[in-house]
Amino acid sequence: MGYSKQFDFVYVPVKFTTMIGLGYAFVNWTTHENAKYFRLTFGGFEGWLPPTSRGGCCKVSWSRCQGFCTNIARYQNSAVMSSSVPASCKPVLLKEGVQISFPEPTRQLRKLRYRRLTGEAARASSSYEA
Repeated sequence: MGYSKQFDFVYVPVKFTTMIGLGYAFVNWTTHENAKYFRLTFGGFEGWLPPTSRGGCCKVSWSRCQGFCTNIARYQNSAVMSSSVPASCKPVLLKEGVQISFPEPTRQLRKLRYRRLTGEAARASSSYEA
């Protein structure tokens, strides 16, 4: 849809015990105008292929973590960047639509811990799975 060179950071969180996306993503747009245009044109989108069983309508909102450098700082030393996490589950940096390397961590990364939820927490969590 022509957006490929308009953002420089993407992260699609997954539930690591199932490797299924949580149903949302973080995208950093290179300009505020690009972000506003995407929000206007993609907000409310429902034409997923294949169609989603939950009838998902795309909601676009602002994140508290904004900006290329801010997103790098947020994830560079995060457990999600550890070697135990598959590359397909890590945040991605882009320049002109081409993936570039994420800066190396500045400290020892803790290993990602997988929590097995039980009871009410498990039921609440499962409602977010695709």
